[in-house]
Amino acid sequence: MNDLNRHISEPDSLVADAISRISLQPDRAEGWHLLGQGLLRCNLVQGARTALKKALEIEMRPSVSDHYDSIFRNEIEIHSVRDRLELFETLCRNQAVLHVGCCDFPLFRPETNLHLKLHRICSVLDGLDTDQSGLQELASYAPGNYYHSAAQISSVYDLLLVPETIEHVGNIADFLRELDTIRFNRCLITAPNAFLPNDNGNFWIDDSTYVEFNHPDHTCWFSPATLSRCIHKFTDWHIEAVYLLNCSHMVGCLCRKPVDTQ
Repeated sequence: MNDLNRHISEPDSLVADAISRISLQPDRAEGWHLLGQGLLRCNLVQGARTALKKALEIEMRPSVSDHYDSIFRNEIEIHSVRDRLELFETLCRNQAVLHVGCCDFPLFRPETNLHLKLHRICSVLDGLDTDQSGLQELASYAPGNYYHSAAQISSVYDLLLVPETIEHVGNIADFLRELDTIRFNRCLITAPNAFLPNDNGNFWIDDSTYVEFNHPDHTCWFSPATLSRCIHKFTDWHIEAVYLLNCSHMVGCLCRKPVDTQ
């Protein structure tokens, strides 16, 4: 604390009180909170950030301890795939496929659209999306059947491909139950990984303003455990494989529908 005092040209009473508290009770968050506030007054932003982080670490200790209770532990067998497109092409090649969320709303670009890439390799490729104007535009590039509701679909598919769509929906249970009304053999669902191998370029502008880079239509993130849990909870599908894709930036679950419900 003496070193800290030397870096504060005019330490105010708040800093002095905080240093006194921390000297007596270094494991109490209150003193670190006060120190952070005092350092901000002195325009020592980095020091303030360190002090506030220390306060948060102390406050989180009970919950972190609970978090590592065995009931929270999920051990999942994972298949790692460097490029998700490789997996899509393997599963879709020469198959009858329904592509759910095919329009890429609101960022449709023909040169990068996944549906147009898969159109060359599927025996049948149809599309399902709530964006009806997007479906019309997509149909001008690739022939096929396009639907804006699962209730319109009577065909049977080898594969339901649901790539990076589930994170856009408002009600995950309703979404999965609607997909379950379609007749299909297998289903691959992928989504952005909540636990990215980096922080996605997010950063703090200051101690109260955080910049997060995220798709403008996303409502949630997923992990291997939470995506698997949603499928188990809201369907009777059997999960055949769980994936980390695109250098762990994506998660995925490959499922099989019970024979008697296909």
